[in-house]
Amino acid sequence: MTTSPWLAAIATLGIIAAYEGWLAIAQRLAPGRLARSAHASLREDWFAAI
Repeated sequence: MTTSPWLAAIATLGIIAAYEGWLAIAQRLAPGRLARSAHASLREDWFAAI
């Protein structure tokens, strides 16, 4: 049963990669709907105001 930890690690990395891929696509399609890009936009506006 030494392959079980490796399979779990690969599955975990796959889930993280899929999530990050989905997030990148969603951010390109609707940047204002995600907090990460909305906050980045607010920071840019704040920096420009200062």
